[in-house]
Amino acid sequence: MYMAERKQTGSPEHFHELTTQAIKHYDACFLKFGMRSCVYNVSLYHDVFPITLRASLYSVHLRDWLNVFPKKQLMIIKAEDYYSDRLHVLNEAFRFLDISNLSSTASNFVQTRRPSNQMKYSPMFSSSKELLDVFFKPLNKHLEHILERKFWS
Repeated sequence: MYMAERKQTGSPEHFHELTTQAIKHYDACFLKFGMRSCVYNVSLYHDVFPITLRASLYSVHLRDWLNVFPKKQLMIIKAEDYYSDRLHVLNEAFRFLDISNLSSTASNFVQTRRPSNQMKYSPMFSSSKELLDVFFKPLNKHLEHILERKFWS
């Protein structure tokens, strides 16, 4: 999220201001309309929410998916796992889907290709990280409860 938003916000200072503003808007919206309503009401995002946090509210989205699909049909992949060992994670996904692993040519491509969107950004302020940690903590706990799996320490 930080990297995507930084393309739009520029500096860590501006990102912090927008993050503070967004969290206030989300908290107010959650109190007034409920979390699910705020997550899915896209008309709020263009005018009201300066930072898009809704895509990261995984527990809300996952709860809806689980109303349609059994948990055994969903494979949840941590981005950190994918970035650290793309080929291994892709092979796990292919096994999950019961399809063949990548060919050696495709495997080589995955292992040697550098991500195209590697931009350098200065780190976000620790106060921005703290704001986001506090905002996401109960949501992440709920996600871990739904999945019966620990993601973050």
